[in-house]
Amino acid sequence: MTIAADSQNQDHSDLMDTCKKLHRLPRGIFGFSGSEQDMGLFLEWAEGGFDPGGRPELDEESMQVLVLSESGIHVYYSKCIAVPVARDFWAVGSGANIAMGAMAAGCSPTRAVEIACELNAATGPPVVSMTSGDVK
Repeated sequence: MTIAADSQNQDHSDLMDTCKKLHRLPRGIFGFSGSEQDMGLFLEWAEGGFDPGGRPELDEESMQVLVLSESGIHVYYSKCIAVPVARDFWAVGSGANIAMGAMAAGCSPTRAVEIACELNAATGPPVVSMTSGDVK
C-alpha cells in the first residue's frame, strides 16, 4: 500500500513554502495536512506512544493526519482520536476531494496527488510517496 503527499504549505499570512508532510515512525507512516506547528506537536505525541492524557492541544481545526500502519488506515483530526477508514484508500487536505475521485477512478495515490496539484491551488509539488513495505 502507498501513501503520497504534496509538499506545499501555506502559513496564516498566505505565504507559500514547501514542507515534509510524510513521516515514518515505528507505528506507521504519517501524512499531515494543516499547520507545521500542529504537525510538530502531533509528532511529539505519536513518538511518545499516544498517551491519552497527553493529547496535544492543536490550534488548527483543519489539521488532519492520515496513518498507514499494519492495522490499516486511520485518520486523526484536531481532537487527536484515531478514526478507522473502511476503504482501501483515503485522502486528507486541500486536494482531498480531487485525490479521492482520482483514486476511485483507479489512479495510484501518487498519481492522485499529482492530479490534485494540477487542479487545486493549495496543493503543490513535489509529490512524495512511501510504501507499506516501509512500515515497521
